[in-house]
Amino acid sequence: LDHVVAYPPVSIRLCDNKGCSNPGDPDKRCGKCFISCYCSKECQVAHWKAHKKHCKLNRAFVLNSTTEEHLMCLSLDFVKHFRDNFAGSDEGYKRYKEHFDKLGTFGVEKGRGIHSVTVGVLEIVRGRDLVKLRALEKLCEGECFNDWALLLEVRQALQPVLAEKHAAGEITEEEVLDG
Repeated sequence: LDHVVAYPPVSIRLCDNKGCSNPGDPDKRCGKCFISCYCSKECQVAHWKAHKKHCKLNRAFVLNSTTEEHLMCLSLDFVKHFRDNFAGSDEGYKRYKEHFDKLGTFGVEKGRGIHSVTVGVLEIVRGRDLVKLRALEKLCEGECFNDWALLLEVRQALQPVLAEKHAAGEITEEEVLDG
């Protein structure tokens, strides 16, 4: 790649230990799955029993290598990759980039690690952000990356979020059914 890689800031959220309201420390993430974030070693140890099953699922999550490459190139704003892979036009890149920009900070490395594309995707799939889930859904559909396994993961993650938004009166029943 002909870009200098600047690592995106790691998102900060609340500690994952139930009942703790302290902000999580990006340097105190689960060392196995890199998804759960804690404010202290004590909270991480206290949460392990509840996290263990999720940790195993997170570690089993693998991105399609083509999807990983596309997402990494979008993260690096690497237009040449899309010109080479999508009939020499900038049109596909612009369409994908529009969806990608809704995802926020994202990984810039392949494989697994705090700055990896896989962890960035997992944070979205395991999160509750409707805009990000919808954007990732659009990227996975046949029009873009054609990644049916990830699309299934995203749609499964969308269901409880849509139900929650509907119960709160934020979206209609029709929007839930279309989701």
